[in-house]
Amino acid sequence: MQKGLFALLVTCALGGVLLGPGSAGAEVSTFIYNVPPAEMRTAGESFFHFAKRRSEQHHDYFKGLPLDPERRQRFAQEARRSLEQQQEIEAADELPFDEFLRRYFAQTLPVSG
Repeated sequence: MQKGLFALLVTCALGGVLLGPGSAGAEVSTFIYNVPPAEMRTAGESFFHFAKRRSEQHHDYFKGLPLDPERRQRFAQEARRSLEQQQEIEAADELPFDEFLRRYFAQTLPVSG
């Protein structure tokens, strides 16, 4: 399912065509996505640069949307509450950080044979 979700996200982000269960030639658990190669070829881009450019376009679009005051206030309240919870968690720690690190790095991972 993780592969399917990744394929769906990539496909939607890149404007490709998603073929899924029931599609001709597609296995039930396999998703195939079609990246628009013509646009990449025309721009002379690698997949990385194409995806980066699309990501920046989405970023600019969503950043340009107005945020209503009610939603801004709710986000500010959530941020304050999150910081308060973090302080409570950190204050409740009984193990000094240096000791935590020592124990953490002293662990050995099981070796599979």
